Amino acid sequence: TYNTIKKSKDRRILILIKNEMWPLNELIILKGLKRYVKTDRIGNGNVFFSVNDIYTNIIIWKEWFTVAKKKIVILGAGYGGLRTLRNLQKAKPDAEITIINKNDYHYEATWLHEVAAGTIEANDACFPIKDQVKGDTKFIQDAVVKVNKDDKTVELEQHGLISYDYLLFALGFESESFGTPGVEEYTLPIADIPSTKRIREHIETKFAEWKTTQNDELLTIIVGGAGFTGFEFLGELTNRIPHLVKQYDVPR
Repeated sequence: TYNTIKKSKDRRILILIKNEMWPLNELIILKGLKRYVKTDRIGNGNVFFSVNDIYTNIIIWKEWFTVAKKKIVILGAGYGGLRTLRNLQKAKPDAEITIINKNDYHYEATWLHEVAAGTIEANDACFPIKDQVKGDTKFIQDAVVKVNKDDKTVELEQHGLISYDYLLFALGFESESFGTPGVEEYTLPIADIPSTKRIREHIETKFAEWKTTQNDELLTIIVGGAGFTGFEFLGELTNRIPHLVKQYDVPR
């Protein structure tokens, strides 16, 4: 029949007296003894109650108020997101930590060229994000739709709005064509695990087609870009192609 007791904004025990909230600086109750409890009621100075009055007229709520923790939200579980998560978990801040990623795995971006060439399997370049989540850290698998800066919320496809106090934006990268005609329409980017698997499957399919058509144009591979990924991909192909040549009986 009493109103819901809300938590005070300081670390004092709360009691409820006839639907009124009373903060107590000290609360001493010894069963079987007549003791008095001194309280400072806001605006009314000091008031004294006997133990009997306390037992018969009030409800003692023995819960200490805990100041609301700050919310740290990390968007993306790539190198930047996971490195930040690990450092935060080591520092153990008095905060709620949440990491959000569209996949339930992290992939080694510097290994993607190997998956694309087929020299390693996709699973070899990945590990579960949950293995990196420690303590009270929360992981949400979802895609980010929008960040609302003014409201300090992140809109997710499946989980709706997530509020934050501090936000780390680490959603990764996109391949850049630099305006080269035909790149967007006719090439396969090395961008993530699904894209590299498509490249591997495409190469193997063309070797399989050559076996029935003997069309050498099917075995022409062009790499756009001479950065780390492009050069390393070519290096992996030199290791992979001899196996494909043997597998599909392509004359050397």
